[in-house]
Amino acid sequence: MMLTLSETYSFISERFALDIFKQCLIGMEFASLIITEEEIP
Repeated sequence: MMLTLSETYSFISERFALDIFKQCLIGMEFASLIITEEEIP
């Protein structure tokens, strides 16, 4: 199976964007954990 350059690029950028999205979600969860723990007196 041969992919053209543009197909390969879009595939890679899709995977890359998904990874960044997952990292952001994990980061937001982590940040909210820290914030909620700091709010507790």
